[in-house]
Amino acid sequence: MSSRQLAVTLAVASAFSSFPSPFYHALAGRLGGASGITAVLFASHGAAAIVVMSILSLDPVARRLARVQPRSLITILLCADAVAGLFLVFAAGPLEFGLLLTGRILTGAALGALTPLITAGLAGRRHGSALATAGILGGVGLGSLCAGGLAASGLGRPLVFAVGCAALLAVAIVGSRGRPESGSASAGSALAADGVRAGLGLALGTSALAFAANGVLGLFTSVLPSVVARDSGRSATFIAGATVGIVLLSAGGARLLLLARETLPTRVPAVVSLALGIVCFWWGVAVGSVWLSLLGGLLLGAAAGIGYDTAIGLVSSHATGGARVRALAIVQRSGQFGLVLPVLLYPLAIRH
Repeated sequence: MSSRQLAVTLAVASAFSSFPSPFYHALAGRLGGASGITAVLFASHGAAAIVVMSILSLDPVARRLARVQPRSLITILLCADAVAGLFLVFAAGPLEFGLLLTGRILTGAALGALTPLITAGLAGRRHGSALATAGILGGVGLGSLCAGGLAASGLGRPLVFAVGCAALLAVAIVGSRGRPESGSASAGSALAADGVRAGLGLALGTSALAFAANGVLGLFTSVLPSVVARDSGRSATFIAGATVGIVLLSAGGARLLLLARETLPTRVPAVVSLALGIVCFWWGVAVGSVWLSLLGGLLLGAAAGIGYDTAIGLVSSHATGGARVRALAIVQRSGQFGLVLPVLLYPLAIRH
């Protein structure tokens, strides 16, 4: 598959993961669980991805996957994601929460396999890590915007999820066509000779960076949109979706914008965006300004996107084949912990 095909596939799969985002505030109110319902539904998706990424981080599993033709594996995973999405489509009545939870767990497992596999496929190509970051984070933002827009147009929640399932199947069908890739990826590692110590330090540093970046994005994908949209009346669903969309599109696009300025250290715009974003977002929340809050979210998303891209770019450049799949699974698993833990702790934090 070409770099463009891989990036689009990753974007569509990531987009579907955020389709529930505009509906969290309504679900929380109807199911009587306030922010706890949102936290459980959101975190279950990330937890399932963590389990699958942990399996992929096992050396024998990663090496075996590196020998499989990626086109077939990606097609199977996309179809599995679409089938799992049917639990979200038909979630209603007394079993609504159970079906939603099951759907989130199964779709999280599918995405947990797709993310490191496609990222590993992109990593060895020109601007591969930037394309992967744009696909993952920008895809999540695009999914939330699409879901929020469809809901605002009058489409019911089941039909919104059905559109997402159809998009997954469409990408799977298109991606399955064409000739199989020739050859197989190397399962060897390109780590330096003194790689035990250097490898450990690199793994810890990139894992911490991915955790911190996704911690910011996780809060903006789950609980913070309702904070921004809480006084918006009938437009609350659209504003909640727009909040997620703007933050994640900023995260996905920030590193792509910096490609034209490759001599500029990425830490400079990242630190500036982080500082300004914190000030703008909380000032906007304090004075009740949606636009100021969205500006803060956009800046925070840019900082998080640059940080996440730096993490996967560093670890990708030090391994190939099965070793690369394994390394990316470890780092992206830490990113998933960043999506889960802050979201679960947020309801506890606001009570004290």
